[in-house]
Amino acid sequence: MFLRTQMTGKRTYLVLVESERVDGKIKQRVLHRLGRLALMQASGQLDAVISSLGRFSTKLAVLGVIIIALARPKFCCSQAMSGSRRKLDSVTSEAAMRACGLACA
Repeated sequence: MFLRTQMTGKRTYLVLVESERVDGKIKQRVLHRLGRLALMQASGQLDAVISSLGRFSTKLAVLGVIIIALARPKFCCSQAMSGSRRKLDSVTSEAAMRACGLACA
């Protein structure tokens, strides 16, 4: 499952697509049309959708901690993780601390 753009006339839409094999060939099936890409970008809806989806990704949570630590060197990783909206499990927390260890030193 992934997002892609779809042109209809002069308008570009953002669509959620699923790939499936039909008669030995890969076909893409549109699951949902999210909206016009330009309008979603202008209104901030696209950023909101991406941010909302990021809540379910452990990898993005770790990346967020690393980015905060690198952007603010005096701000320790443990502070970045405690201020996170999403609680990280112990394995993820340890991985984040190791990954941004240089910035926290």
